[in-house]
Amino acid sequence: MEYKFKVIFKFSLSRILKSKAFIVVTSIFFLILSLMMIIAMKNSDNILKKTEAWMIVIILFSMFWLSFVNINSIVKISISDLRNGIQGLENRRGVKDSTIFFAKFLPLKIVTSTFIFCVFLIFTFFTLVFPVSMQGFIIRNLAVGVFSLFTFDLIIFGLTIWISSATRSMKKSISFCWMVMIFFMLFPILGPGGFFLSMDKEIENQYNPYLKYQQSLRNTQNQDDNFLTELSKSAADLKTVLESNITREGRYKDDAPDSDYLIKLFLDRGMLTFFGDLIEKEVFSESINFYLQNFGWTLESLRIKVDEESIKKELQDNLFYQFTKSVNIKSKGNKEKHWKNSYFYKNSSSNYNKSQQLNEVINNLDNLKNNGFEISAKETKALKKSIRNIYQSEFSPYSNKLVIETRSNTRPLKYDFFSNYHIWIQYSNYSPGSYLFNMINYSLIKDLKPLSYFDQSLSLKVNGRANFLLNPFMWYYETIYFSGNNNIDTNSLISKNLAMSINEFNYYTYKSNGDLKFGKRPFSTTASYILLFSFGALFSYLGYWAFIRPNDLKKNSE
Repeated sequence: MEYKFKVIFKFSLSRILKSKAFIVVTSIFFLILSLMMIIAMKNSDNILKKTEAWMIVIILFSMFWLSFVNINSIVKISISDLRNGIQGLENRRGVKDSTIFFAKFLPLKIVTSTFIFCVFLIFTFFTLVFPVSMQGFIIRNLAVGVFSLFTFDLIIFGLTIWISSATRSMKKSISFCWMVMIFFMLFPILGPGGFFLSMDKEIENQYNPYLKYQQSLRNTQNQDDNFLTELSKSAADLKTVLESNITREGRYKDDAPDSDYLIKLFLDRGMLTFFGDLIEKEVFSESINFYLQNFGWTLESLRIKVDEESIKKELQDNLFYQFTKSVNIKSKGNKEKHWKNSYFYKNSSSNYNKSQQLNEVINNLDNLKNNGFEISAKETKALKKSIRNIYQSEFSPYSNKLVIETRSNTRPLKYDFFSNYHIWIQYSNYSPGSYLFNMINYSLIKDLKPLSYFDQSLSLKVNGRANFLLNPFMWYYETIYFSGNNNIDTNSLISKNLAMSINEFNYYTYKSNGDLKFGKRPFSTTASYILLFSFGALFSYLGYWAFIRPNDLKKNSE
């Protein structure tokens, strides 16, 4: 019997793999898949939103391939082999129907399972080959969603066996199973579409990564360890100094820079150390005029006044400035090349780990104690982690133009400092990674005041919970996008960038001690997998008994 099983197994596997239709459809699919991945990964701008959108297309194409192979192969095995006498011959040679079932359908499952693993490997390969940001995040949290295809494969497999074995009609089996497949392929609409009945209202406590990581910095502060608190106060003092000494009289044209723009470049846009050096050398106004002349302006023509002497005096004793200057790394080598590797030029995998980039500056925080700053190891560790995570969640997923550029309505400003880097980059004494560090660090440090947690009415209740839990199409949607890490940062990033949006479930509220509490997923991806596999197993079980039961067509073939 073992020999006969092997013979039928090899014949069935060969019949699938040598089919011209299988070869053509599979070749076309993998060509299209490769093209889709190239399009998705050709640049890092809004990489998560693009990848999540292409995930739907890849899954739909894969579902079509699985349906094509399953339906064609199963109909041949269940109906054609009976009609042309192949199964009858196998029975007469003493092979039981149960043995025929496993010998013929196991090769099919090996082929479809191999296909799913190949889709995963191709997805992973192109993600790693292209220099996009968030490669690790995409592989850990999106590429693994390809394995959701196993649930669909089992469902369409079981359903097709059941219908074809029960009806023994090719016309009914093929038409019904393709109708089910097409209906199932509407999951991107029928899943999230269920939330239209329970649309989110305006949410006041939606999760914000800054909120979480500022709180993690606050949690390091006590009577002995309060360097970050003093740093925050110093940053606020510096802002006051700049606002008092960089001023503007009257108004100018709307498309011209004003004093607020210069202050924003100082602090919010990370140029503190570059501009601080110019202030210390007493050439700030001269240098800004040199830049503005490229656009037909001067500080005087724009009615902007800068009191360099007062700013210089304050910078000497300002903790935040001295701290930032100590952490920043001096520029070296080809400044333009390093700039083109930076986030300011374009979003790519080079923005973090390359020479002169962010990671190099973050690691320099470990040298603060040696430079005379009274910062504890606990504070240093929390600050490093917070900066890395803010970069990962608020910078890396998005186009640099959305994060950095100042825009007038939808048009980029012609005088944008970062778009015109070629004017000043050779005069820069600090690395591009230093300026990115300054942006993120200031955004975290500027507001470390205790949270106002007096309002205990903030709710973690999720609208549309029933759609998450009871809609089978939503189960499948969940397995595609949420098969990776289950934490507030990952959930927030994925749900914010979905092609078909779902109701918000990433909330925060306050604990009685003033700490933050975050909402959890209103669904279980594990439960979704179990339910979908259960449907597939049920259909397969029914198909098995329908396949081995006696029937008139089988008797006639014998």
